Amino acid sequence: MLGRGDILGADDLRTEEVNVPEWGGSVRVRSMTGCQREQFEQAVRDRRVANPTEPAMRALLVAYSCCDESGEPLFKEADLDRLSAKSGVALERVATVAAKLSLLTDASIEEASKN
Repeated sequence: MLGRGDILGADDLRTEEVNVPEWGGSVRVRSMTGCQREQFEQAVRDRRVANPTEPAMRALLVAYSCCDESGEPLFKEADLDRLSAKSGVALERVATVAAKLSLLTDASIEEASKN
């Protein structure tokens, strides 16, 4: 049986390097922390309320999931407009891995936008 120390000490964030030829290299994608997941879901809700046809969900997922070698996020929310203007193929490539690592599905994103 796991104890408090076991759980709090567990290194449970997974990362994966994703080759993005459209950007000329690779990016590190990390599973979201519990706090990041809550923030991501709130951002989805906020953006859907402001604009029901919000097109930047993949960019939002990429922004919340890409990190540097030390685990610090690569992007800020202020980067979303520029990030969403990048190649749809590249965004999809990274977002697919981000969704897999954080166990996100289209249904869970849709559910977050409804609540």
